[in-house]
Amino acid sequence: MPFANRSNRSNRSNRSNRSNRSDDGSGGELLHAGQENSAALSHALDAVALSLPGRRDAGLATPAPAGPMALAGRLNARHRRTLLVAALLEGVTVARTGSGVRIAVPGATLDLPDPPRAGQPFLDELEAVIAARWSREERIDEIVLQQTDILSFLALVHPIGPDTHPMLLALLDAVAGALERITVEVKHHVSMPRPDWMSPAVNPVIQTPAHGACPSGHATEAFGLAFAMEQLMFTAPSLELRLIAARIEENRVIAGVHYPGDGVAGRRLAAFLARHFAARLNVGASATAPLDADVPREAGVNGILEAYAIPATGPLPAQGIPDGQPLAPATAQASTAATGTPLALLHASVALALGELGG
Repeated sequence: MPFANRSNRSNRSNRSNRSNRSDDGSGGELLHAGQENSAALSHALDAVALSLPGRRDAGLATPAPAGPMALAGRLNARHRRTLLVAALLEGVTVARTGSGVRIAVPGATLDLPDPPRAGQPFLDELEAVIAARWSREERIDEIVLQQTDILSFLALVHPIGPDTHPMLLALLDAVAGALERITVEVKHHVSMPRPDWMSPAVNPVIQTPAHGACPSGHATEAFGLAFAMEQLMFTAPSLELRLIAARIEENRVIAGVHYPGDGVAGRRLAAFLARHFAARLNVGASATAPLDADVPREAGVNGILEAYAIPATGPLPAQGIPDGQPLAPATAQASTAATGTPLALLHASVALALGELGG
């Protein structure tokens, strides 16, 4: 899972946890108008305030009630994220079944079977991890950076950043938070031992997370964010986004902390949740994420290439998912959510994010 080894960054994109602080640990929602928070500034402000005449009988202000659009832009990051995650996950449940885990949303269920833990199927998975070690030199920079940053890689398809797309990033951060929440529950139910717990030959090149392996949190988040970006930015499947997500999934196997099957389970979970999220986003478009039956079952980049009959080199076929498609933002629909609810805030946030994209 991204952010694997730090408890407050578990399975989130690199923007997630800035709630009470800036990059240097002292700002965020505590920033003043001109500088960061400090005791010296508070003393100076108090000295100036006490020098003012101040009238107690000047009357009280009557702020106008803030609607969802105003609240979406005004809430601090922590509160907004919590509310958006709640809106995305309304109606989602996770439960243990006899031989796996069932994830349910209104009108649909996904059954993820337990991964093999013994016998030849398990040995095949373990051998794939050991064999992948030979790709580490090529991928080591990606592996290390993707421990805490997935979104920068997905943003290769279209430039987005905090100055130009603050609400879009906040929305994607909430999607990452919702994916994390469900992934953690599923992992807890499955409790699959990590590869290096099973064989000393794995020798992972990053610290092995303490939680279970299946499904891969990195795969779930990478594909979940890719599907959300498809939905919001292109209103169509994106080959490039899916290939980037598959490479991120693959890197976790190369690093030695996941089995190939963990990634496949992660992309299945991501596709299932993405279709639910698409309905919650209120953009009036069909979900771009595939149905579970259409999710590629071969792990890694090759699984995506083969699923869509795309050659590894040479020209793309005439049919299939296009690559490099132009930005085509979704259209926000009029919200029917009750005022003051997390869903109303989500719909307002989507409208603001699409405005940043020109939608």
